[in-house]
Amino acid sequence: MLARRRTFVRVRQARTCSDLVPPEGLPCPGCHRVTITHPVYAGIEEVHCEGCGKVLRRRPALTGEQRAQAQILRWAAHEVETSMTTIRRRKPRGDSLDLVEEGMARVVDQLRGWSRLIHKVPKLRDLGE
Repeated sequence: MLARRRTFVRVRQARTCSDLVPPEGLPCPGCHRVTITHPVYAGIEEVHCEGCGKVLRRRPALTGEQRAQAQILRWAAHEVETSMTTIRRRKPRGDSLDLVEEGMARVVDQLRGWSRLIHKVPKLRDLGE
């Protein structure tokens, strides 16, 4: 009897909107591991380090609007980071490209910082209130 060989062909999946925005990762100051956060829709969001168990974040759950704003900021940071041509050279070469890359790295850090602090942005009020 002849044995049949199965051939598996990997099929590409269509990218969804959630694939375009990378998940938020929080670095642990103690063990230096990056912990991926999961969205919390009600109550208190508490994130513990996967390595040492240290509390990395404790804040009220974000509203839908705040979650969307944080996701947009993370997407923008990811887009800027993927457009960088040189990532982490040991020695700077001293040309203008190094200055541009350093500025882009600062922009990425600032956008990620804003996405982590979106819950602290004060709400705007109308002048009539």
